[in-house]
Amino acid sequence: MRRFLLVGLVILSLMLSAVGCQTTPAPQTGAPTKPAQGEPYRIGVTAALTGPFADTYAPVYEAINVYFQQLNEQGGINGHPVQILVEDDAADATKATSNATKLVQQEKVALLTAATLSATYGSIMNISRSAGTPVLIASVCPTQAYPPADPLVFCPASFGALYDGTAAIRFIKETAKEPVKLALVGIESPIVRTNFDHVTKIASESGIQVVTRQLMPPTATDFTPFATQVQQAGANWVFAWSPWSSQIGPFDALQKLGWKGDYLLWAHQPADEELSRRKVDALYAIAGNALFAEELPVHKQIRAAAQKYKTSYPVEYMAEGWVTAQVLEQTLRNAGWPGGAKAMQAALAKLSVDTQGLRGGPLVFTADNHFRTKAWYKFYRWNSQQNKIVTARDWVGIDVVPSK
Repeated sequence: MRRFLLVGLVILSLMLSAVGCQTTPAPQTGAPTKPAQGEPYRIGVTAALTGPFADTYAPVYEAINVYFQQLNEQGGINGHPVQILVEDDAADATKATSNATKLVQQEKVALLTAATLSATYGSIMNISRSAGTPVLIASVCPTQAYPPADPLVFCPASFGALYDGTAAIRFIKETAKEPVKLALVGIESPIVRTNFDHVTKIASESGIQVVTRQLMPPTATDFTPFATQVQQAGANWVFAWSPWSSQIGPFDALQKLGWKGDYLLWAHQPADEELSRRKVDALYAIAGNALFAEELPVHKQIRAAAQKYKTSYPVEYMAEGWVTAQVLEQTLRNAGWPGGAKAMQAALAKLSVDTQGLRGGPLVFTADNHFRTKAWYKFYRWNSQQNKIVTARDWVGIDVVPSK
């Protein structure tokens, strides 16, 4: 009996020794690791998930959600998962106010993100200030993010008034083959008016005549009256800057009227799909993100994530939200745990993010510049001879300087 007990102890000892000597192989680069299981970082999002502008703003949230699903499966941030708390505001200011209040005051999120119509910004930013919670605007950048910036307002979105208009006028002047008679088309909103006032000024300085400004109700669905005004004004170029439906709608209406001219719009998420569907050489897009037509490595990464997590929007709609998610990830890493509002604000105020080619250069925030130190733009159009979207002008950068 003693002999059997001794043999058993030896075997048991050898088994325990073998287990103790085993090592877990390091995961391959990009391979999933142990899912994050610690207490979560909490990020709040109010977004226009439904309503007439959902195609512009809902994909931003969807990309953020996919990005952090993937990140959480790979271990999260320092072992902590990232929890995204989202509320639908349908681009309605009252709902956005209620959402922001709930997320900041009740849910106690450390950072609030907004992907919605600019008309909602005022109340969202007021709630942010009253709570001392930084807000990340993931749609058109407000002037409060420009230098000298509001301490709590940050904007990683690719588009913003003033700089977009400057880039557009430079492109039109360099591309036009005849004197330009320019029409400006957008929705009736403070930020569109601000941009069009700026565009009118710099167009005049560039020798370009603005012949009409068509500001449409945000809910407009019949664009024929506005297109008729553009045609009757004798415009041979149009610059449209608004949510997607309010840009492409007037273009389609002009096409039906037989208008012959060049049309430049902002490349929101549907740009890849819509330029390819229309196949019109005179339709140009000014983009702050590289279109998926380029099939960059980062586009392939986004495509793989979208397929894995079953996004409802096409993968071509994901670039804007992907950059916002990159900014959120870097902010959380720099802020450390537990990543409270003050730590988030401090991290955002000295942020540099490599967008992996989605932008023309790194996205950099500084203490007084919460927009970017350089705004990058690329121009695309459909090419009938090549039967594909092509680059009309490669990346150009505009330095962002404090307003006078």
